[in-house]
This record gives sequence, C-alpha cells and structure tokens, in this order.
Amino acid sequence: MRKLCIVLFVLVIFNIVSAQNLSSANLHADYYSAAEQFSPSENPNGTWTYGYSKRLGSRFNPLTTAGGCNCADEYNGWYGPSGPGSAPMIVTSSGLAQQYAIKLQASSNTTTVLRWTAPSSGKYDLIANFYGVSGGSTIAILVENRIRFQDIISAANDRKWSWLTFRAAQGDTVDFVVGSKGDLTDSGVLLQAMIRTHNYRFEVIDPPGSRWTITRRINNLGAIAGAFRDNQGVYHGFVLHKGNYIVIDYQDPEGEFVAGGTYALGINDWGQVVGYAFSADYTTVRSFLWQNGKFKNITVPGLTNVGAQGINNWGEIVGYSDTNAFLLQRDGKWLSIAPPEISYYPSAEVVTTFGKVGGNYYDQDFWIHSFVRDTKGNYSDISFPGATDTVLYGMNDWGVISGRYFGGPVCAPDYSYGQSFMKVGARYLPIWVPGQISSGVDGLNNFGVITGLAIDVNGIGHGFIGIPDTE
Repeated sequence: MRKLCIVLFVLVIFNIVSAQNLSSANLHADYYSAAEQFSPSENPNGTWTYGYSKRLGSRFNPLTTAGGCNCADEYNGWYGPSGPGSAPMIVTSSGLAQQYAIKLQASSNTTTVLRWTAPSSGKYDLIANFYGVSGGSTIAILVENRIRFQDIISAANDRKWSWLTFRAAQGDTVDFVVGSKGDLTDSGVLLQAMIRTHNYRFEVIDPPGSRWTITRRINNLGAIAGAFRDNQGVYHGFVLHKGNYIVIDYQDPEGEFVAGGTYALGINDWGQVVGYAFSADYTTVRSFLWQNGKFKNITVPGLTNVGAQGINNWGEIVGYSDTNAFLLQRDGKWLSIAPPEISYYPSAEVVTTFGKVGGNYYDQDFWIHSFVRDTKGNYSDISFPGATDTVLYGMNDWGVISGRYFGGPVCAPDYSYGQSFMKVGARYLPIWVPGQISSGVDGLNNFGVITGLAIDVNGIGHGFIGIPDTE
C-alpha cells in the first residue's frame, strides 16, 4: 500500500506539471459566431461588420440603414440604400436566431458581405454553412480579399459547407459573400458561420481491418482505448500506444460468457482498461478489467447487466446497470450515482483521480442531461447553452469537460451524432474536426489532448486524436 501511495503521489505531481501544459494548450480559445453575436443596432459590431460591394472582391461598403421590415418573417437588421425590406440586406429574426443563422440577400447589381476582422494575429479555424432560401446565389469566402472558397447555391434547400484554417494578422479580414446568380434577384441565403482561435491539429485513427472506429479515452501517457467494427460487423476493443495497436477481445476467465463483441471504454495511467462485452443478441453485457493481456470480471453486488465505462488511477470504476449508475470502490463497496432530479437510465461515464464523477441521465420527457458529482455528493448541472440535450463523455483532473450537444449552435453538416464541445471553467467552446461532417469529443487527458469519433463525407466513422497546437 505504501508503494502504491508513493507512485500515486508521483502521478499527482506529474498532473500538476501537466496543468501548466493545459494552460499553454490554448483551451481558452475564443470563438466568434455570426448569429450569436449579431447586432441590429451597431455596425461595426465587435469583430463583425455588415456591408456590401458592387462585385466580388471590390470595395467594401458598410450597410448604414438599420431597422425592421414590414414582412411576414419580421426581419431585423441592416439594409442598403433603398432601406428596410430591400436588398442588399443582412438580417435576423426570432426564428433564425433559434437556428443560429442570419440571412444574407443580394440585389441584382450588388453582393452582400458579412465581414469578420481578426482581433489579434494568429491562426484561426472557420466553418460555414450556406443554405438556400429561394432562387439561386453565388457564395464565396475571401481571406484578405483572396478567394478561399467559391460555389453556387442552385435552389432553395441547397446547402454548401466550408472548413478553413488560415493565418491572419491583426486587422486582416474574412468576407462571407452572397451574390445573385444570373438574373435572379431573390437570392436569399441563410448563413451559419463560426470562427475560433486555432488550438488543435487532428489525426485520424483506424486500426487495421476497421470499417468503423471510435476512440473513447486517452490517459496521461497518450495511450488510447477504443473500439472498432470489422468487415463482418463484429466489434473489437483496442489500445493504441506509441503507434502500436493491441486488440482486446473479451475472454471470460470463468469460461461461461460467450462474447459477441467487445468495447474498451476507459483507461488509466497504469494501463488498466475497463469495458464490456455483449452477447450475440445484445441482451446481456459482461464488464471486465484488462491489463497486460489478462481479463478480470467486474461485478457490482445487487446490480445486473453492469457496463463499466471509466477507471481512475486509484482503480475506482464507474458505469451503469439495469437500474443504477455506480462508483465501484477498491474495497468492493459501491455508491449509487443518481442526480436529485427525476432521472431515468443514469450512466456514470468518467471518474477523476480526485473522485469526481461525470455522467448523464434522461429526464421524464426523455431529454438528456449531464452532471458532475463531487466527492461530497453534490451534483452540478452541465448544459451547453441553447442545446436541447447535452452528453458528457470526458473530464480530466482539472475539471475540463468534453462531450456532445444536440439542438444548439451548428458546427457540423450532420447533426445525428451530435456536435462537440469542451467546457473550460464556465466557458463552453464548440469543437469541430475540419473536413469531417460530424465529430464528438469523448475523452481528454490532463495535457488537453482529446479523442473521439469523426464522421467523414461518406458517413464512415473514424477515431481521432486532437493534439494542442499553438504555433
């Protein structure tokens, strides 16, 4: 026991040092949302300016007329020389605000331009969704008046996406441009646009033979636990460390349970992996602890269909069962993890070195909520602003949280797998993996390295690792 305490003390000191790296990892990155920060009364408005030009790339002119239009959509915003209700215009409405979008509409002889000005020198990531409302439009993104993206919205409901990473000096501009297509003058386009300080470089992870991969947790030594599906549709757990894959296929040490597939879901700094196997008919699960090629079954007295999902450096394990979420302690005793609200199907996802537990539950209307439980049994709600559902998957020793949200700011073309976020202190930061139509941040370590699921343009899931990048 004395040896264990000494080693864990060293790990805690290691984590304190890593906290300095976490700060330098730029997790406090700023992000700028065209819709959330829209102002119908100020132009320029912080980093945003609303304007127009005669043609693509020509002189930028701020829109000077503010107000609402007498129309069914009750638009409010900025208009050209002809006044409210006439293009060029950049406007919002209560309905658009709920979609985290603004509307840009061009006239037959002008382009409408939403301009963002870099507040400081650095590297930035951009994501933009152009969505056709009516007619046809030309769309473009210019960085310092150089075209970086150009396309056509051919009709209503046509949608185009763009991801960019770029460098900018303080005062450099990015223009989101909408123009009329041919002789069409009713060229309205909804725009969802976000820019964030660049703070990650991403790498895709796929074990050999994988057709679908998810990387679920990463420890402080960089070892990743996850699962992949092969050509036959069978799931295998795996650990990836220093470029080497170890496949984990559950073998019941008691010789009773026959696994139809295996998930590896949690890993600590000792290399201990927890997860569960499921029967071929998906009706029964068996949890395990794996280390150095050997399996040990995990049971929780009084609970059935136990699914182990996380493990900390003390060997404490969290997960779910048919009836309870749980924290299984080293002495074999367990605590029920249950938020005080009316909750259904609670699940504990992660436990930190210091004993904080993060997880999720359904309310009586079947919306998903997230929580953090401290060591005194107090619960805190975790809800991404504006989202209908929030799902917590990861939490490190310094309280930085990662997960997915549904129904909030759009930063991915495909919303079916949710959209990623990190919570640093009181701030929520949307995360997206450039070039992927959807992504979910599932795990993070004390260095701020993240991992999760990314869906490519063909709808195939890949694991990924996001490494802090502050160059």
